[in-house]
Order: sequence, then structure tokens, then C-alpha cells
Amino acid sequence: MKTTLLSALVVSAPVLSAAPFIDEFADASNISSFGVASELISGGELSVTRTSSTGDAGIDWYIDQSTYFSLDSGDAQYILEIDPVAAIGDGEWSPYILFFDNLNGYISELQLTGFSASTSTLSENISEFAVNQSVAGAAQYLVRIRFEGTSGSGFEFSEFAAVPEPSQSALIGGVLALGALLVVRRRRS
Repeated sequence: MKTTLLSALVVSAPVLSAAPFIDEFADASNISSFGVASELISGGELSVTRTSSTGDAGIDWYIDQSTYFSLDSGDAQYILEIDPVAAIGDGEWSPYILFFDNLNGYISELQLTGFSASTSTLSENISEFAVNQSVAGAAQYLVRIRFEGTSGSGFEFSEFAAVPEPSQSALIGGVLALGALLVVRRRRS
């Protein structure tokens, strides 16, 4: 009786296929520069520099330059992590989030944090950011990083990541552990 009840719980639990995406900059396939920005990947680091002191400069980061990161609860990449390494000259950087609906329709672009020369790892929950900023209908996002400074300035990064919330990973692990327990209990019966 207990085994049947637990089996029903496991079968009715939602299947979560959270897919972390970690870019360690082996190549530039996930980076697209715009404006007066130039990117260079070398030794697993991304360097972005301004080619002029005036004009917008930045990069867009998304999977294969065509796939947005998901905010859908079944395959969410809620947590954005950016690992800055060093400023180039007087360079500063600021992340922006571009939100899209489930049909790839543009919703809005919002600045996540102000311009900074910080080399501290940035870790932000993009789903919570969307809710706090009242972004209705957001199902996907891409990351845009803008750069300020003089010509030749910029920033270096070692990794960008879009990953599920730790609680979501724990839920998946819990469901799998419960399933394993049921298999063991059935074999003993």
C-alpha cells in the first residue's frame, strides 16, 4: 500500500529538465559584439575592448548566437553568473537583460547593475529580477553587456553561466532519490 502511494507521487511529480549553460570561452560562438566593441578570445578568457571613445559598445551573449536563455519553470536558467577578471585601461562594464516572450517577441531591455570596474563574480536571479521590475510575459532572455571608457579600454571575463536555481536542482535530486528508494523497496518485497 505504501509503495503504491509513493509510486503515484513520483509519477505525478513534474519532470524538470533544467539545463545549465556554462560558457568558458573556448570560442566566440555564443558572443556577438555590436557598436564600437571588439572581442577576442584567448586562453579561455574573453576580452572586449572599445574601438572608439564615443558610441555604444557591447556584446550580446546567448546560445549559438540564436537561442535565448529560458525562464520557463520546466527548463529554467534563472541564475546568471558572470566572472569578470580585469579591467582593460579605464574600462567599466554593466549587464543588461533583454526579455522576450515565448514566441521570441521582444518585451524590454533593463539594466541589471550599474557600470563598474568590479572583478567580483556577479550572481543574479533573472526570474526574480523580471518580477521585481514588473516585466510581464517574460519567458526568455539574453544578456547584453555594455562597456564604457576610452578607446582601447574594456574588460576581461573568464566565464558566463546561466544555470537553474539550486532549489530546482535539489528538487530533481529529491525526486530521483525517492524513485531509487521505491525500486529498492520493491526488490525487497
